[in-house]
Amino acid sequence: MGKSEITRDAFLDAALYEASLSGIARLTLAPVAAAAGRSKGGLLRHFPSKESLQIAVLDHAFMCLNRPCRHRPACRDCAPLWNTG
Repeated sequence: MGKSEITRDAFLDAALYEASLSGIARLTLAPVAAAAGRSKGGLLRHFPSKESLQIAVLDHAFMCLNRPCRHRPACRDCAPLWNTG
């Protein structure tokens, strides 16, 4: 996995976690960038708009639901998807 893919995955993981806290509609770029430990500009290089990030997060979430996540079971981003209590 290259550096760009690692960075993109860090943004997706952070965005999925942030969306689990406030909902996908309220997802904003600054908290996602901060949670990933990266800059907002870096986030925008991978996802040029809030909408493109939201779509990618939903794709990532469905991927996690349809097959075991590479992080599971101790994944902070996917844990909200599996937590039913």
